[in-house]
Amino acid sequence: MTVFEQLTWQRVGPDKQSPLSSLQATMVLLRLLMILLALVVSDLHSLPWFINVSEREGPGTILQSFSFNCSSHMPTLELVNVQPPTTFFNPPSLTRWQGIYVGKVTLSSSARLDALAVNHYELRLRYTCGNIVMEGPLFVDVQRDSGHIQCIGRFASSGGETIQVPETVKPGARLYTLLLPGLEVQGTQMNIISAQDPPYFPGPFSINEQGWLRAPSQGLKGQAQKIFQLQISVSLGQGQSCQRMLVVKILPAPSSQVSFLQKAQNVTIPEDKIPGSKVVQVQARGFNLRYEIFSPMPSPLYSIGSVDGVVQTTMPLELAHTRGAAITRLQVKAFERFQPWASAELDLTVNVLSVNHWPPLCIPALLVTQIPETTPVGTVLNTITCTDPDSVGATLNYQLWFHSSPGLASLCLRDRVLEVLGSHSQAHL
Repeated sequence: MTVFEQLTWQRVGPDKQSPLSSLQATMVLLRLLMILLALVVSDLHSLPWFINVSEREGPGTILQSFSFNCSSHMPTLELVNVQPPTTFFNPPSLTRWQGIYVGKVTLSSSARLDALAVNHYELRLRYTCGNIVMEGPLFVDVQRDSGHIQCIGRFASSGGETIQVPETVKPGARLYTLLLPGLEVQGTQMNIISAQDPPYFPGPFSINEQGWLRAPSQGLKGQAQKIFQLQISVSLGQGQSCQRMLVVKILPAPSSQVSFLQKAQNVTIPEDKIPGSKVVQVQARGFNLRYEIFSPMPSPLYSIGSVDGVVQTTMPLELAHTRGAAITRLQVKAFERFQPWASAELDLTVNVLSVNHWPPLCIPALLVTQIPETTPVGTVLNTITCTDPDSVGATLNYQLWFHSSPGLASLCLRDRVLEVLGSHSQAHL
């Protein structure tokens, strides 16, 4: 208050005060205001903040802490919004400690960080101290942890995940693949830890380290309408584990049959088709069918309409530039929309033929000559040389086209050599 009173006195003092004194008083006032602002928002000058956090971190983890000085008011610290929207972050806490307010941003009880799903968040923070309001972003980058197992998705829900399987699946068939971040690490162990006792279970289901769940070796025939609950445990050592429920519902054999008229089909197309061009339309017999290419997956050169079964090109097929485009073997599946286990498969082979964009170039391009009718048979008139601009070094076939009746032919072409044959007439090469 002493400084304010002095400055006030200087400003309302005698008129004889020099201009220099007024300037000095103004400078002191500005410096004081800057100091006060710095004291009030001592940490906000460093905005924005950038922090890295491992996806291994869980609820309660402190992401960022900072201090504020607000001596004359009750300050507030708010989380204005989060992008992308999520509930993973608690509203900031603000506590007083030795005359200084300390704010903290922590992970909430619902936090399940996954760098493969979202690896960057922006938190907008607002600090208020009396009439002073400051806003700034806190950028949170989620770092991938290859050794961390996460139970996420439907598998992580309280009821686990439910799959439907027809009773007609083959014994030992793959029914389901468990995909969780961290499973690519060597040494991952998976086991079914729930009981699979007969007579309810026809035999044990099994799961390997790749997450493949397989049907019992006895098959599932006659198990329609049954529900099998499998408790699956995933562990990586070092105390990391994940246990969830997988529910397998057995459905009766599909009432309708899906089939292709033929098991294999071959089509041939030119290489000059543009992307989006129709290759062929495959059709299967069945009700409310959908189509998909399941091998190769993904399919780089071709796509299929899920409803109409029309196979189209997805990129240029020029053989000189597109490796492996000459022959492509596709496996197409047709299945019922609401009963995907009712399906049929088709092997589709697409052959791509090269297309000449330019005609052969010949030397000479035009031969005009006159010969006397007494020219001996076998006289060589010219040797033709042609090349293919689309395929240098390619073998070419030569043929003589006559303008007059072939019976009056007087010339012949032996390979590339033009010779006199007999009575003379006009010819064209």
